[in-house]
Amino acid sequence: MNDILAQVVSNTETNRNAGNAILYECVRVIMTVKSESGLKLLAINILGRFLLNSDNNMRYVALNSLSSVVDDDVAAVQRHRAIILDCLKDPDISIRQRALELTYQLVDANNIVELVRELLNYLVVAPPEHQSLLCSRVSAIVDKSFSWLREQQDVTQLITASFSQVCTRSQMESGNFDCHVVNCR
Repeated sequence: MNDILAQVVSNTETNRNAGNAILYECVRVIMTVKSESGLKLLAINILGRFLLNSDNNMRYVALNSLSSVVDDDVAAVQRHRAIILDCLKDPDISIRQRALELTYQLVDANNIVELVRELLNYLVVAPPEHQSLLCSRVSAIVDKSFSWLREQQDVTQLITASFSQVCTRSQMESGNFDCHVVNCR
């Protein structure tokens, strides 16, 4: 079955929606059944190519699918991190939300500074109704998983600068960045 899936994936034309639909179904099968690791990597790379598509539906499906497979092979999904972060700037709110959720899943000890920086950049332009949740998610990432980051001055300054745009001055002076407690505006 692995050989057949690899052949279909390799020979399917992607310049039409029908070809992309076939690729998507192949990706779903590859990620569902026991497939070789190389075939799973190929499936994740196909999803990465879908992110480059101008069709919002394709990008949404790719982000959603990558979110569901990130636990299977985080390193393969990490290779598409730049494109995922670009999706945070998309005019379509559904694309931005899926990219945001996937970005949370990608945070680890090796990329926390970069991804927190990106999340904080997004915080400045995020819709007001999403800012509080974004504040609390960033705070949770820093507090729970990587408490040592509070010691690093560059990250603390970055958090302070970004949160100051959505939190009141008295909240900032307290040093408490948990927006459930802080009540960001």
